[in-house]
Amino acid sequence: MTDTRKGKRDEAESETLCRRCGGCCYEKVRFGEQVVITDIPCQYLDCKTRLCTVYLERLEKQPRCASAADSIEAGTLPGDCPYVGGRADYQAPHLLREHPEYRNAVTALFRGGHSAVVL
Repeated sequence: MTDTRKGKRDEAESETLCRRCGGCCYEKVRFGEQVVITDIPCQYLDCKTRLCTVYLERLEKQPRCASAADSIEAGTLPGDCPYVGGRADYQAPHLLREHPEYRNAVTALFRGGHSAVVL
C-alpha cells in the first residue's frame, strides 16, 4: 500500500515490483547529465540467476548500491524497470552497448582514468 502522507511505497510493496532482472546491478557512469549503464556487473550479482548474493546486506557491502527511491532520483534504473514504468518525467540511462562512443571512456575509467563519475 502506498503511504499517501509521504508519497512513498513501503518496503514490502516496493519489493513486489522488482522483476529480479539484475538490470540495476551493473556499474553506471555519469557523463555530465547522461547516465550510462555499463556491461560490468556488480561483484555481488550472480549473473546466472540474476540475483544479488548479499541482498539483505547490499547497501552496507556495496557502496554504489542504492535503494529504489534513490535510484529513481538519480536516474540510474533501466527504462523498462517497473519502478519507473509509466513515469513520463523519467530520463532513462543509456546502455553502453547501444552507445559505443562511451566505451573507450568507460574502459579508461575502470582502468584508473577519470573522465566520468562512477555511480
